[in-house]
Amino acid sequence: MAMLPSDERSAAERMNNSEAKARFLQCRTILRILLGEATGEGYCAEPFQYGPDGKPALRAENSLQFNLSHSGELAVFAIAESKEHCAHVGVDVERSRPRSDAMAIARRFFHPKEIAYLTSIAIEDQESEFLRIWVRKEACLKAIGAGIEGTLAGFSVHNATEPVSLEGGAAVWLYELSIGMPSTAALACTQPLEDLSVGPLLPAATWLHQLHALS
Repeated sequence: MAMLPSDERSAAERMNNSEAKARFLQCRTILRILLGEATGEGYCAEPFQYGPDGKPALRAENSLQFNLSHSGELAVFAIAESKEHCAHVGVDVERSRPRSDAMAIARRFFHPKEIAYLTSIAIEDQESEFLRIWVRKEACLKAIGAGIEGTLAGFSVHNATEPVSLEGGAAVWLYELSIGMPSTAALACTQPLEDLSVGPLLPAATWLHQLHALS
């Protein structure tokens, strides 16, 4: 925790839930290890900048863009580097679990095409397809630094074989991530990716041991 910037340490101290606090500290520490590996610095200690919706970023002149998502004890990190125009990324992950209210949520927040698709498939497939659509939509909005309130129904992703057009004219490319657990994850990027690699799923202790080796 001592290696995190003061604003992140303060944010952790304000958390009353001990599990949420531990996850926040672990995720931010692992993220900074990964960013350090990407930049060749070993560990990224610089304070993040934050967009209007709270999306963290490195200083403007840095070509690296990143995002993270966690669901329970599972966390996913995305890092992208663009050679020319800045490629913004968003990632979302959700652990698989029974969701009896999936269709009610879909009717409230999803695009009409997505609702029609979900109602057309077998009932036993609705929960998994709902989750696939949800993480795709979340990843899209996180890529452009937008909040979910009032925007999820504005675009459709269930059959996204081409760039998804979001409200306001933004376009994102979607990629499904297979991370080897009962979960669903998606990556969105404001540019098509030339290369996509998915790292191994590792326990937090492995990354924290690496941090001790760096310190």
